[in-house]
Amino acid sequence: MASPAILNVMTQQIDAEREQVLATAAAEADRVRESARERAAARRESALAAAKTELSQLAQRSRERAEAEAEMVALTTKDTVTDELLAQVKDALKQHVRSDQFPATLDALLAELMAGAPSNGVVLVPPAHEAHCRAWLDNNGHGGMTVRASAEVADGVAVEDEAHTFRVTNTLTTRFTRLEGGLRKHCIQELFGQGA
Repeated sequence: MASPAILNVMTQQIDAEREQVLATAAAEADRVRESARERAAARRESALAAAKTELSQLAQRSRERAEAEAEMVALTTKDTVTDELLAQVKDALKQHVRSDQFPATLDALLAELMAGAPSNGVVLVPPAHEAHCRAWLDNNGHGGMTVRASAEVADGVAVEDEAHTFRVTNTLTTRFTRLEGGLRKHCIQELFGQGA
């Protein structure tokens, strides 16, 4: 049987080894715990950064969408206002055609038209102003031209040949239509400023 001294030495050695194993295990547990904390903190920071980036991108997309919608509303408003203004101009032209001042306008349209018209053409005139146009043509050296009333030229005049191979029209409607794009731009600039 072992002596109590050997037993004490062995117990002390086992106790020392046990303390060493416990200390190593505690140190390893501390290292694992610290490593887990660092990884968790890094993951948390990464998740926060990703969330912040995503929120920033969502906010940017929302701003861009809101700006695009605001721009669309502004453009639609500009177009609507301009359309309404141009419609008022068209209405004013129609009222002018029904007014007592229209024969003077008709004289100017006839003068422009006849400046380059062939002498054997057919002059198309508004039915309500046929006599007036015939008198103007007679008084301005175009008395030999054929005059026909035509509802197609209710707000102006036209000249064509008998065979209908050409036609030159000079009406308020055709003039307005030809200038409408430029008028639209002018309205937008005048109403909404140069950068509109």
